[in-house]
Amino acid sequence: MARYFLMMRGWKMLCERNGVHLKDVEAFPFFDPVDAPDPDAATEALATVSRHMATIASLPELSQAKRYNELRSDLDQAVFRYFGLTPEEKVLVDETVAILMPSIRPRSFKSLDTPAQRAADADDFSTYAHALGEALTSWRTRTGGKGRFSVNVVASDPNRAGPAGIVRITYAEKPTTTPVVDTKVNDDLVLQTLGQLRTSGLRAIPSGDSLTLVPDAHLWIDGSLYLVRPLTQRSWTVRQALRDAEHIVRTVQSRAAPRTQKVPA
Repeated sequence: MARYFLMMRGWKMLCERNGVHLKDVEAFPFFDPVDAPDPDAATEALATVSRHMATIASLPELSQAKRYNELRSDLDQAVFRYFGLTPEEKVLVDETVAILMPSIRPRSFKSLDTPAQRAADADDFSTYAHALGEALTSWRTRTGGKGRFSVNVVASDPNRAGPAGIVRITYAEKPTTTPVVDTKVNDDLVLQTLGQLRTSGLRAIPSGDSLTLVPDAHLWIDGSLYLVRPLTQRSWTVRQALRDAEHIVRTVQSRAAPRTQKVPA
């Protein structure tokens, strides 16, 4: 949590020469257990952390790091309970610290291969698809809507040159239930779908002799929305799924607004 707060609130993490000042730490949203969302859970979490840290401090110095790494997961979960984080918020914190934070500012040519730029895999596609389906369903519930969303992700082999992933989102008015999610890796299906999308308006932008750019396009075809993405981890995170869900909802709302406006007498 401290690293997450530092990334979100410490502006020096984003500059060339990063650093941490006491005034940055003082601005972190720490609070006493009595002020926590759940004081009892916060008190228990604090006791757990104190017990683990006392155990580590009692060990020989050369053994402390090893024991800390063994208990790190338990310590993180205790801190999450202290702050009252939901399961979704825990995922965002873990994802930010593991993928985005190390990718903020590469320090050398070798480190340009950041976690955010590395190839996504089948687990990333599944995580993204489920997060997108759940986010769209949450928007539906909060706006008093009905129906069900289906999210289908098909991706080419991440190990091939120029891999791409395609997200297909469909909506049915009945039944009103949880989203349907399906993901698969299929090179042939990706190529066929890309061919159909090019016919419908997807265009690549040549950039030099050996580089082609594909815009972050949203294509509406026969009642379905298609998104085309490169297979880098930053494009298949839970945070990106939440952004995509909000963008889709705002786009639909903006297009529907003129139709709902009353014509003045």
